[in-house]
Amino acid sequence: MKASHKQIPGTTFEKDFLPWTGFMKLLQLLFLFIRQPDYLLLFKYVLLPMILFFISIDQNAAAQVRTVGHEFWFSLGGDQSYIYGSQVRLRITAVENTNVEIHYAFNNSTVTYSMVADELKTVGLNIILASNSEAEEIQNHAVHITSTGNISMILLQPNGADDDATVILPADQPAYGTTFYPVSYKVQAGNISPLDFSITCSCDSTVLEITPAMESAAGHPAGIPYQITLNEGQTYECGTTWDILSTPRDLTGWKVQVLNSDCCNPINVYITCPP
Repeated sequence: MKASHKQIPGTTFEKDFLPWTGFMKLLQLLFLFIRQPDYLLLFKYVLLPMILFFISIDQNAAAQVRTVGHEFWFSLGGDQSYIYGSQVRLRITAVENTNVEIHYAFNNSTVTYSMVADELKTVGLNIILASNSEAEEIQNHAVHITSTGNISMILLQPNGADDDATVILPADQPAYGTTFYPVSYKVQAGNISPLDFSITCSCDSTVLEITPAMESAAGHPAGIPYQITLNEGQTYECGTTWDILSTPRDLTGWKVQVLNSDCCNPINVYITCPP
């Protein structure tokens, strides 16, 4: 028995505390129960469906990604958001009374707001501070939002023709994954719209592997992974080739994988430049 396990008189750790042991005891009791003819139908049509129902609820709850939290990270794509025809905005919903701080890593500036429970606030973003100026260069354009109470938010992205919206996921929640696959629709050759996505890092010394699905803006070939290392507040924009006259473009199939990090949710990946 390991020294870290506290011994309780009259018991053993292996016998009384391992979860699978308790589960086996439950199965034994159920087996004895259903051997009684009078209870067989009760078990089959009442107890068994209830057991399966509660197991499914537990599994769904464990796998659910939350949209409410206290800490959010993102950045904008589009090479200083030249593609946006008007201001990019956040719509923040306060679940409870809270103070919200928006921090721009580029110049270490902050903007603060006070909100009351159930309030919906629309906030304009500084697109120069929040957007990378060049594709596939490590820069410092993270937007870091913290709050004293629970909030949720969406990013509104006007592009001159219609508006797109993105739910910004909070970083302060159970791990929501280490492998990301951006998805977009295909932009046909001759269309000047760019396609890119942004990676925002919230943890120092995070090692990423990026695998393009087609030639990237900086010439990384399709199917050949390459690695970068990001620190807290740093951003990296991935984009398709600028050979817009002869090459259809699509982000679907690109892959971003966290190879090493000390944090639970070290990056966020968003398609924040509308095609």
